[in-house]
Amino acid sequence: MQPDDFDFLARLLKERSGLVLTKDKGYLVENRLTPVVRQRRYKSMMELVGALKTGEQALAEAVVEAMMAKDTGFFRDWKPFEHFRNRVLPNLLTARKTKHSFRILCAGVSTGQEAYSLAMILDGLGHALAGWQAEIVGIDLSPVALTVATAGLYSQFEVQRGLPVRTLLKHF
Repeated sequence: MQPDDFDFLARLLKERSGLVLTKDKGYLVENRLTPVVRQRRYKSMMELVGALKTGEQALAEAVVEAMMAKDTGFFRDWKPFEHFRNRVLPNLLTARKTKHSFRILCAGVSTGQEAYSLAMILDGLGHALAGWQAEIVGIDLSPVALTVATAGLYSQFEVQRGLPVRTLLKHF
């Protein structure tokens, strides 16, 4: 890929998604955008960038969608969930005890596994949250990922990856 084309893609991605693409990520651009090149029947990455420069919105959206990392999983990286359960949640419940309600924002929710993991933690509290109103809001730049998250339907592989058997049986 030509340096000018890479710079154009980097600017486009930064403006549309906040993704910062450094020069050492050329391989990532090639890996994630080659399917877009093939699907749109362009002859090369250079042709894809040329089409992007015309301002075609649907193509720009497809490029941003392809470049978004969708690394997700139930209880992915246990430490933050332990911290939520043991530190954040007790403090949150103390702070909100007069209102008996709270809202949790999951930014970059992708296909929703992390948000559903938080819901499983809250479900595990059972009677301790009786009478409380809890809301988990997931947001993501990818409409495709949000559609999956909203449906809440996952493959056997997705639910088995990272879930203890007891949790798997209880929630799925």
